[in-house]
Amino acid sequence: MGVNSLTPQELHHYRAKLEALMGRLSDTAARLESEVGRPTGWEGMTSESPDREAVSTSTEGEEEVAQSAMLNETQLLTETRAALTRLDEGKFSRCEGCDRTIGKARLDAVPYARLCTRCAHAENPRQTREAV
Repeated sequence: MGVNSLTPQELHHYRAKLEALMGRLSDTAARLESEVGRPTGWEGMTSESPDREAVSTSTEGEEEVAQSAMLNETQLLTETRAALTRLDEGKFSRCEGCDRTIGKARLDAVPYARLCTRCAHAENPRQTREAV
């Protein structure tokens, strides 16, 4: 394993960035989890008054979107926690594919990055072009 090329100040900056991201992701994941648990279809029907027809409070499509978003937020939360662990272990900013330094521009854009741009591109060429 190579030596971390980031200064203590830079490591502190990335820790703060990851911790803030983890807080936002935790809040969003909790909100989405409550949305996914909300009844849909006839279970989610409400009526404002006895003589009015019931109106659906949620649709199955909305629930699927919320589930997908929750899975995405949960995955990002997992990646963020793993990045904090790598930071604690002195492995942050080292590519898990080639052990080269992950560039600061990539870490600024994706602070939980496990792979350098080259290895990320080799793993998933289409997604890398869109994300970086």
